[in-house]
Amino acid sequence: MDEISESDPMEIETVRGSYRSHNLEQIQELLDLVVEGGLSARKAGMMVGIVERTAQHYVKLYRDDEEKRLPGTRKPRIKCHMKLEPQHTDFLCTFYGENPEAVLWQARESLLQAFPEIKPISLSGHHKHPVQHASLTLKKLERVVTAKAAHNNLNLRKERVIEWKADKNMDWENRRVFIDEAGFNMHIRRNFGRSKQGTPAKTLLPSNRGITVTIICAICEKGCSFEEKKEERW
Repeated sequence: MDEISESDPMEIETVRGSYRSHNLEQIQELLDLVVEGGLSARKAGMMVGIVERTAQHYVKLYRDDEEKRLPGTRKPRIKCHMKLEPQHTDFLCTFYGENPEAVLWQARESLLQAFPEIKPISLSGHHKHPVQHASLTLKKLERVVTAKAAHNNLNLRKERVIEWKADKNMDWENRRVFIDEAGFNMHIRRNFGRSKQGTPAKTLLPSNRGITVTIICAICEKGCSFEEKKEERW
């Protein structure tokens, strides 16, 4: 058997793994699941078809970027024929104010329908503009129950405030403070649970929502004044 000398080294062929590019929609969905859904980069990557290391890399790039730009946009950018003007920024602020859960392509379609003269516009450019000019960034949604802002509930709170303010024995300026509204449901459950590793944590919920109790309250040195409302939801 011939010996391999140092002057004649064996050539070792390096085989590179398969490379897969990801579009901006995939990256946006990944960030939505991590930032809004609270999932890990690994689980979110599995759901959108991005490998673990790449998903973690995208999430790190996004969190480290002060401008909160979408990562993975090193491809040649599509230049806009005209720059976005203040009226376009105002439109986006209004759109996201009414639709905070909207994704980039939905906001872009609405913008292009209202201002067709700005075509074409890239998703990365659309994402970057409101961050730089209106401080609109992606963050976890705070869910508000629809019934809490319902018209009848607002009227009920208003009526109670008017009634209490008309009471001359209540010194609202110095002795009484509102504690706003509190509510709970008889079927309320925790958001987290425990289970064996590799198995999901599940809990059974009744078909109906049960009775919801809403309380509006004001506190003073002698105690609390409150109004309680019970409502059955199905």
